[in-house]
Amino acid sequence: SLLRAVVATTDDEAGFDEVALEWRVAGKLVGNDEDLDTTPFRPGDVVELRARPAEELAEESGRSRPVHAEPIVLEPSPAPAITSKPSSGVEDGRYRYVMQAESPVRGAQLRYELLKGPEGMTVDAESGLVEWHPKTGQRGPFDVEVAVMDQWGSGMTQGFAISTDSTVAPPAAAQ
Repeated sequence: SLLRAVVATTDDEAGFDEVALEWRVAGKLVGNDEDLDTTPFRPGDVVELRARPAEELAEESGRSRPVHAEPIVLEPSPAPAITSKPSSGVEDGRYRYVMQAESPVRGAQLRYELLKGPEGMTVDAESGLVEWHPKTGQRGPFDVEVAVMDQWGSGMTQGFAISTDSTVAPPAAAQ
């Protein structure tokens, strides 16, 4: 979300139509502009806005009383949705599935992770590519669980089963 500071001054005659802004998260200064993009922050973080007359004007008048807005607690982001369906079988001695997901939050950065699967299975954290080359002894059904998560910790899991034939061919010998 984008937060926008709107500050109205009451002493225009004294030249206080310019204000200095400070956005703070967890007490740390994170911005001085009119807008603050909250994408980098976590759910539950507290955002504070402080406004005061611009420094040179405040020093001349001897009046510099900062104003603090009510703190804003960032809410959790909605979880990304998994939009793809996995296959259930091994073809040509390997399993391949590109997990796809979308987030309703603009700017969300999605990461993929293998939570449960047969030995040797991998998931590319950035692309969502699930790959597995079953070994000769890996036969039967295997339960798999993969997850997608955004940078704020909201996520979703997908569970499915993979079946291998009882006749998984060993890799071709090198010649």
